[in-house]
Amino acid sequence: MEITTTTGLDLRHGVVAVAGELDIHTAPDVRRVLATAVAVYQETVVDLGGLGFCDCAGLGALITARNAARRHGNLLRFHNVPGSLQRLARATGTSLAAPSDSSGRPGGELVSPRRARSEAGGQRRGVMGCGIKAPAPHL
Repeated sequence: MEITTTTGLDLRHGVVAVAGELDIHTAPDVRRVLATAVAVYQETVVDLGGLGFCDCAGLGALITARNAARRHGNLLRFHNVPGSLQRLARATGTSLAAPSDSSGRPGGELVSPRRARSEAGGQRRGVMGCGIKAPAPHL
């Protein structure tokens, strides 16, 4: 598991990139890093493009961060969310997108892989599955 955190020059924006396996063993680390990020930054982007595996504990860490961002009145956005993670969220009856709070400011936003690729200039990112490792894309 690799977790990288970068900040914008104004310290209001942070990016947390999560790569590798997000599972019951690594979820506590991700949970701690994201809890700090959503408490410190007005806007945090979580880049999941390097994620190769995720289980329900990993999904729980992301949902916990989404809820914490909302409590702090901050924005949490997920980029490069693999389709299999979106399917896992749907299958468990959860969502990575948070409803707007009373101020109308969202606490989280689910960004599709297609939209993320578009925002990244067409770059294709890896995919992952809960309990299934995705084959490497053919280039």
